[in-house]
Amino acid sequence: MTGSSDLRVTLKIDGGLAYFPGLSGAIEVSVTMLDDHHAAELKQLCDEALTASRESGIHPAQRQPDSRCYRFTIERASTSREIVAADPIGSPAIARLASFVQQHGRR
Repeated sequence: MTGSSDLRVTLKIDGGLAYFPGLSGAIEVSVTMLDDHHAAELKQLCDEALTASRESGIHPAQRQPDSRCYRFTIERASTSREIVAADPIGSPAIARLASFVQQHGRR
Protein backbone atom coordinates (compact mmCIF):
# COMPACT_ATOMS: atom_id res chain seq x y z
CA MET A 1 0.00 0.00 0.00
CA THR A 2 2.96 2.28 0.26
CA GLY A 3 2.74 5.28 -2.03
CA SER A 4 -1.02 5.14 -2.43
CA SER A 5 -2.56 8.60 -2.47
CA ASP A 6 -6.12 7.31 -2.85
CA LEU A 7 -6.28 4.98 0.15
CA ARG A 8 -9.67 4.94 1.90
CA VAL A 9 -10.86 2.88 4.87
CA THR A 10 -14.49 2.37 5.83
CA LEU A 11 -15.35 0.82 9.19
CA LYS A 12 -18.80 -0.52 9.99
CA ILE A 13 -19.44 -1.66 13.56
CA ASP A 14 -22.41 -3.95 14.22
CA GLY A 15 -23.77 -5.68 17.27
CA GLY A 16 -23.06 -5.14 20.92
CA LEU A 17 -25.40 -4.96 23.86
CA ALA A 18 -27.36 -1.93 22.68
CA TYR A 19 -28.21 -0.27 19.38
CA PHE A 20 -27.64 3.47 19.03
CA PRO A 21 -28.85 4.77 15.64
CA GLY A 22 -26.58 7.82 15.75
CA LEU A 23 -23.53 5.60 16.16
CA SER A 24 -24.47 2.92 13.66
CA GLY A 25 -23.26 4.61 10.49
CA ALA A 26 -20.01 3.70 8.81
CA ILE A 27 -16.88 5.65 9.71
CA GLU A 28 -14.69 6.65 6.79
CA VAL A 29 -11.16 8.00 6.59
CA SER A 30 -8.93 8.61 3.59
CA VAL A 31 -5.40 9.87 3.16
CA THR A 32 -6.80 13.01 1.52
CA MET A 33 -8.46 13.91 4.84
CA LEU A 34 -5.21 13.65 6.80
CA ASP A 35 -1.93 15.48 7.15
CA ASP A 36 1.18 13.74 5.81
CA HIS A 37 2.11 12.18 9.16
CA HIS A 38 -1.33 10.65 9.76
CA ALA A 39 -1.66 9.60 6.11
CA ALA A 40 1.61 7.65 6.39
CA GLU A 41 0.40 6.13 9.66
CA LEU A 42 -2.89 5.03 8.05
CA LYS A 43 -1.00 3.37 5.19
CA GLN A 44 1.23 1.50 7.62
CA LEU A 45 -1.71 0.42 9.80
CA CYS A 46 -3.56 -0.92 6.74
CA ASP A 47 -0.51 -2.90 5.61
CA GLU A 48 -0.09 -4.37 9.08
CA ALA A 49 -3.81 -5.18 9.50
CA LEU A 50 -4.01 -6.86 6.08
CA THR A 51 -0.95 -8.95 6.89
CA ALA A 52 -2.36 -9.89 10.30
CA SER A 53 -5.73 -10.88 8.83
CA ARG A 54 -4.04 -13.19 6.31
CA GLU A 55 -1.82 -14.76 8.95
CA SER A 56 -4.43 -15.25 11.65
CA GLY A 57 -7.27 -16.51 9.51
CA ILE A 58 -9.84 -14.40 11.39
CA HIS A 59 -13.33 -15.53 10.56
CA PRO A 60 -16.59 -13.73 11.46
CA ALA A 61 -18.06 -17.02 12.72
CA GLN A 62 -15.76 -16.72 15.76
CA ARG A 63 -17.93 -13.89 17.03
CA GLN A 64 -19.35 -14.22 20.56
CA PRO A 65 -22.98 -13.37 21.45
CA ASP A 66 -23.52 -9.64 22.08
CA SER A 67 -20.02 -8.81 20.83
CA ARG A 68 -19.35 -6.09 18.32
CA CYS A 69 -18.31 -6.98 14.80
CA TYR A 70 -15.86 -4.72 12.94
CA ARG A 71 -15.96 -4.74 9.14
CA PHE A 72 -13.20 -2.82 7.45
CA THR A 73 -13.18 -2.11 3.74
CA ILE A 74 -9.77 -0.97 2.57
CA GLU A 75 -9.87 0.58 -0.90
CA ARG A 76 -6.93 1.61 -3.01
CA ALA A 77 -6.94 2.37 -6.74
CA SER A 78 -8.98 -0.45 -8.26
CA THR A 79 -8.65 -2.91 -5.38
CA SER A 80 -10.78 -3.48 -2.33
CA ARG A 81 -10.06 -5.78 0.61
CA GLU A 82 -12.26 -6.59 3.59
CA ILE A 83 -11.19 -7.44 7.11
CA VAL A 84 -13.66 -8.76 9.66
CA ALA A 85 -12.94 -8.93 13.37
CA ALA A 86 -15.02 -9.34 16.51
CA ASP A 87 -14.66 -8.30 20.13
CA PRO A 88 -12.28 -8.86 21.63
CA ILE A 89 -10.08 -8.03 18.65
CA GLY A 90 -7.30 -10.59 18.95
CA SER A 91 -4.89 -8.92 16.55
CA PRO A 92 -3.07 -5.85 17.89
CA ALA A 93 -2.60 -4.60 14.30
CA ILE A 94 -6.34 -4.73 13.58
CA ALA A 95 -7.14 -3.16 16.96
CA ARG A 96 -4.77 -0.26 16.17
CA LEU A 97 -6.47 0.25 12.79
CA ALA A 98 -9.90 0.28 14.47
CA SER A 99 -8.73 2.86 16.99
CA PHE A 100 -7.16 5.06 14.31
CA VAL A 101 -10.26 5.03 12.09
CA GLN A 102 -12.52 5.83 15.05
CA GLN A 103 -10.26 8.73 16.10
CA HIS A 104 -9.64 10.27 12.66
CA GLY A 105 -12.63 9.21 10.56
CA ARG A 106 -16.00 10.80 9.89
CA ARG A 107 -19.49 9.34 9.83
